[in-house]
Formats: sequence, C-alpha cells, structure tokens
Amino acid sequence: MAGLNMGIIPKLPVRLPSIEIQAEIVERFDGLRSEAQRLESIYQRKLTALDALKKSLLAQAFSVALCVVGSHSICNTINP
Repeated sequence: MAGLNMGIIPKLPVRLPSIEIQAEIVERFDGLRSEAQRLESIYQRKLTALDALKKSLLAQAFSVALCVVGSHSICNTINP
C-alpha cells in the first residue's frame, strides 16, 4: 500500500458540511464552552469554601484539644 504524499493529498475529496450546519456546530460548541466555564466557576467557589471549612474545623479541633489538655481555667476562657 502506497503512503500519502503531496501528489495524492490534493486529489482526495474532502466533504464539508454546509455553512448552516457549520454555524450550528459552532453554536453548540459555544454553548458547551459557556457551560464549562460556568461549571469551572462553581468548582472554584466550592474549593474555596471547602478550604475555609477545613481551616475552621482545624481551628475548632485544636481549640477543643487545648481545652481538654490544658487547665480548667483555659477551658473556660476558650469555651465559656
């Protein structure tokens, strides 16, 4: 079987969809791009919220740990 070369490639038929179909395809891809950007934005906000929650939980956990390990007066100061 012969390989492709510049003598063969220009002779190959290339079928393209009509301009209307191409416009529909572009419209669909634009919609998908918009949806992907919207989802990415939501994902980033969720990551930020998750990071804040993690920091909050760690802070609370260490506050309780200090309360349990520390003296009674510290416990009352941290968690009155």
